[in-house]
Amino acid sequence: MRTKHSVVVADGRGSRKYSLRLIAVVLTLIVAIVIVFPTASRYYASQRELAAARSDLASTQQHNEELETELELWNDDEFVRSQARERLGYVMPGQTLYVVKDPEAGTAQEQRDERIENVNLDRRAATPWYVTMWDSIGVSGQTEADFDNPNEAPVLNSPEDDGPETPDPTPAPEATNETEPTDDTDSQ
Repeated sequence: MRTKHSVVVADGRGSRKYSLRLIAVVLTLIVAIVIVFPTASRYYASQRELAAARSDLASTQQHNEELETELELWNDDEFVRSQARERLGYVMPGQTLYVVKDPEAGTAQEQRDERIENVNLDRRAATPWYVTMWDSIGVSGQTEADFDNPNEAPVLNSPEDDGPETPDPTPAPEATNETEPTDDTDSQ
């Protein structure tokens, strides 16, 4: 007759009997999980890194191919000529350059004013709030005439706004210290 080895656990509701084989199997599973889990976790992490590296490699290869295609274009003399015509407004000898303006785009002055406004808005958006607050404290009470830029922040003004006056292109007559000879005969 074979006797089974078991462990008896008694609690308030009664007692339970667990076989030693069951306890050994459960302990073996716990040890296996403790041993295998870190290894499996490192394996999946390395697989994710490998997939990210392959994705980066594919995007870098695609970018490299685009750059090689662009390099081939720039080695073509006809492409360089077309880019010089398009970007710089160059023409070949004997050709006439015609410039067509878009009336909806506005005048050059309006486009410049819009760009100045956008640059100032971007500069203000990039400036931290505490710098703006400190600057406003520093310039409060000052008039425009004695305003200085405490942080040397770039501020662009259009020529209509407080810009320096352009000098008159006609030179002023020079003053001389010589006295004009007077005709004494008329006064006598």
